[in-house]
Amino acid sequence: MTAHHLRETFGQIFRVLGAVLLRDMRTRFGRTHLGYLIAIAWPFTHLVVLVGARTVLNKLAPLGTEPAVFYATGVLPYILCLYPARMMAMAVVQNRPLLQFRIVTPAILIFGRAILESLNSIVVFLLLLLGLRLFDVEFAPDDWPGLAQGILVAVYLGVGIGFFGTLCYSLIGFPAILAIILILVGLYLTSGALLPITFFPAWALDVLLYNPLFHCVEWIRSAYYGLDSFYLDKFFVVGTASVFISLGLLGERLLRGRLL
Repeated sequence: MTAHHLRETFGQIFRVLGAVLLRDMRTRFGRTHLGYLIAIAWPFTHLVVLVGARTVLNKLAPLGTEPAVFYATGVLPYILCLYPARMMAMAVVQNRPLLQFRIVTPAILIFGRAILESLNSIVVFLLLLLGLRLFDVEFAPDDWPGLAQGILVAVYLGVGIGFFGTLCYSLIGFPAILAIILILVGLYLTSGALLPITFFPAWALDVLLYNPLFHCVEWIRSAYYGLDSFYLDKFFVVGTASVFISLGLLGERLLRGRLL
């Protein structure tokens, strides 16, 4: 295969991927690009409600001086993980008419949704920064690179679960979406998002170490509070997400007939 042929092949793939992205944005909620704003407003509203409720109920921060910062750093990884995972699982079924075109494959639909949900997550994070700034809440971290890494890893985990969720959805249908939501809610409640890890007994911490969302929370909080978390295992959370992606890609290859 010549270099010219490779460029043409990849160029065609990127053009198809771009077309899939634009269609997904236009048809997610309604038939106009304005409906896409709901895809941003939905997770952002969810984030604001959870952070706002915890801040109102708890005037004193369990860690640091600003309760909104503590709860935002705990809830944010959950939101950045939940929505990509849930929406990616439905990528193929929501765009199934496109599979009538031979050039469009389930993998392109999944990758397109992964890119779109990743961009959505970044926008939600930026809106959170802007919103807290408007309310005079100082949300700037001590370690910006560490925060960026934590955000990207949380999104990566959500994308990984989404890849695997696509496979599950092709096998059992809507119950897969319900299972993803319930599992992620359980991970959120046991991630230390609402309480600092110093509040947990040793035996509970031993269990939490197997929760990838726990490590996302610790990663982001370490950027704010200047503490090197003894329990943070960066390799574990990245490895977990990578395993989910690998299983999803393998399943797409083996079960492509079920996805079409």
